[in-house]
Amino acid sequence: MAMERQRKVLLEALESIPFMKGGAVDTKSLAKVAKPVFSNDSTALCQKGEMGDRMYVLVVGKCEVIAGDEGEEKVVAEILAPGYFGEMSLIGERKPRMATVSTVGQCDLFEISASDFDRIVNSNEAALKIARDDAKARFAKVTQITHDALDPLLTSPTEVIN
Repeated sequence: MAMERQRKVLLEALESIPFMKGGAVDTKSLAKVAKPVFSNDSTALCQKGEMGDRMYVLVVGKCEVIAGDEGEEKVVAEILAPGYFGEMSLIGERKPRMATVSTVGQCDLFEISASDFDRIVNSNEAALKIARDDAKARFAKVTQITHDALDPLLTSPTEVIN
C-alpha cells in the first residue's frame, strides 16, 4: 500500500478511536508524527510486563493478543485492521503492558511514541478524561476476554477487539 494511502487509513483509524473522536485530540498532528512499521509474521510488538513507550495503529493485517502465565500463554483475542493497541500503558501514568501482542503474517502499522502521545493527548485534559474512561472500559473487556480464554472449562472462540 502506498505511503500516502496508508497515512489516509491511519488518519481514519485514529479518528475511529473512541477517545480521539469528535475533535478532542488533534489526530492530524498524531498522524504526522506517527512512524511507519512494517512487520513480518510472529513479531512481538508489545511484551507483557514491559513498560509501554509507544502505541500502535494497525492499518494492514492482523495481530494476536497473547496472555497467561509463562509457559501457559494462549491467544485470547485478535486485533484486525484498522485497529489499535498499546494505548492503555500510555494514558496518564505509565503502566506495564498487560499482554503480549504479536503480528500474524505481514502487517503495516504506525507507532506513536510516548512523548508524542503525552504532548498531543495527555496534555489535553478533555481528551485525557475521555481516554481514561475508554481505557477503563477496554481494560475491563480485555480482562474478561483473557479470563474466559484462559478458563479450561470455557471453550469460547477467540474474540476480536478493535
